Amino acid sequence: MWRAVTNSVGAEKRDALWAQPDLIPTSDEIDFPTMLIERLTGEAATPDDIDQAIEDLLNDEGDRPHE
Repeated sequence: MWRAVTNSVGAEKRDALWAQPDLIPTSDEIDFPTMLIERLTGEAATPDDIDQAIEDLLNDEGDRPHE
């Protein structure tokens, strides 16, 4: 998480997370650093091919049978 945040937003912004208690990363953000990076940059991460394929499968509204 530390390296991913530093590479994405820089050391200054990373260190500012500890300035106020409400800025400290949540346990989910620690487990999934892209969530924290999205919060810090205000931008949603671009899903890679695997993430997009999973999203497509989960949101499938096609004519195939569903369980």
